[in-house]
Amino acid sequence: NKYNFNLIILPGIGVNKLIAHKDGQFSSIPTRSSAGLNVSISTLVEYKASYRIQITTGIGYKLNQFHTEINNILSNGNINNGLNPTQIKETYTNSYMTIPLLLAYKINGKMYIGTGISYDYLFNSHFRKKIINKTDPIFDKYGNKYYFSKYSVMLFYKYTIIRKLSIGPNISISPNRTSSEFLSNSTGPSISVDLHFELRI
Repeated sequence: NKYNFNLIILPGIGVNKLIAHKDGQFSSIPTRSSAGLNVSISTLVEYKASYRIQITTGIGYKLNQFHTEINNILSNGNINNGLNPTQIKETYTNSYMTIPLLLAYKINGKMYIGTGISYDYLFNSHFRKKIINKTDPIFDKYGNKYYFSKYSVMLFYKYTIIRKLSIGPNISISPNRTSSEFLSNSTGPSISVDLHFELRI
């Protein structure tokens, strides 16, 4: 339009994963991570700084999940009475507000690439733990401690399907992490891969 501002609705869906680190010292009780769901919606204001440069900010809501698992926990270093090793499975579900600042570059009439940073404010977090093959009640007291980060950085690409609708992937990295109370391998940062649908109002 003749003005330099656009209002944008930006829903997205994808997956999250915490990256596991192997320290080698406690390899008998490693922490693993698997992918969890990530959904989001944002209301943004886009400013066209020039023909090729766009600056965008606004506010959004995101819900994500992380899954961790501490494997191969043995009582007294042995598998006793034919029992399988104990496993501790955990799920962290976070609801939080996002305030992004994005910079996009127009490659041609339909394609954009960009980067940005987001401030993330956690307002609700839910934790669920499941113990499998429990051989000792003490395992009820142990698991992973989760640490939520207040920011993330992003890389994205978008392709304009029609004049007011674009679609594309977004990759974000955040210092979210866990540390194990068993002193097993830690996890973090987290990586999210999402598919975003950008609708200009």
